[in-house]
Amino acid sequence: VHPDMIIYIGEAQAGQAIVEQVSGFEKEIGVDGVILTKLDTDPKGGVAISILSELKKPIFYIGTGQGYTDLEKFSPDFIIDRVVA
Repeated sequence: VHPDMIIYIGEAQAGQAIVEQVSGFEKEIGVDGVILTKLDTDPKGGVAISILSELKKPIFYIGTGQGYTDLEKFSPDFIIDRVVA
């Protein structure tokens, strides 16, 4: 348990803007990782790839729907499957 973790929660549909937002939060307060919601609106998962490659921040969970049950632990395979498909 890390009660002092700082997690950025943002919508994938924000596109490249979310990368800038996470970067800004990183500069001001630091960010330990990301929860990325509405990933089902990003056909190829480009936002997740940018967060992982440009910012070197882990994505802890992704949201792929409207309910709490649609929040799932992030797996790189989820993005790989979308890019290859």
